[in-house]
Amino acid sequence: MTGLVYAGGTAQTPLYALDATDGTLVWKHDVTSPRPSAPAVLDEPVYAIDGNRLLALDAATGTRQWDAFVDEETQFIPTVTDRRAYVGAAHGIVGFDIARQSRLWETTVTSTQLAVDDSLFYVPVEKTLWAFEKDTGYLAWNRDVLPGDASSGTFTTCIGGGETIFCGSSHGNIVALDVESAGKSNAVKWRFDLSSEDGGGAIVDLAVTKNVLYATTVRGEIHALVV
Repeated sequence: MTGLVYAGGTAQTPLYALDATDGTLVWKHDVTSPRPSAPAVLDEPVYAIDGNRLLALDAATGTRQWDAFVDEETQFIPTVTDRRAYVGAAHGIVGFDIARQSRLWETTVTSTQLAVDDSLFYVPVEKTLWAFEKDTGYLAWNRDVLPGDASSGTFTTCIGGGETIFCGSSHGNIVALDVESAGKSNAVKWRFDLSSEDGGGAIVDLAVTKNVLYATTVRGEIHALVV
């Protein structure tokens, strides 16, 4: 919702909505889990994990609209699209139908973050990228993106950006993959090594706008790359 900033997800604290102009508290929603997730926002509602449940909260008031059972306790931030919500848990990723407010499927691999496009979602596992169908959770393909490359470390996160998937690694590498050829051997468009820059370190999060990729490292550095 325009004009609000959403926060929370630290130990035993509620989920909050703050006025973006002056920081005043608009609403808070108490949680039961000692380790809730931070909120995820795509227009509305606001989504978060509280223990073993996916919550959907009214963006303006914080009132619970609905919730769904995840199966096991997790604190990973949900990934939300216009029709689906994806939750990473210890034994797999669980897909939810937002309109029906119900669980759809569960994969056998998991990750803290994933990338989504029109028909697939992508999960980084070690040096491998796995692609699953959004509607069924079925495996479409998996590929070792950097075979035999010990210097790259393992993938820690990935994010979608139009025709490109960006993956960050434990050794500070960023790999850009072409979406249409991501399941093939020629998928890598470019690589950038942050470990050679000031800061460096494992990449813990990625965000992308129209032409800039932002990477946060475990050392607290934020890097911006023109893409």
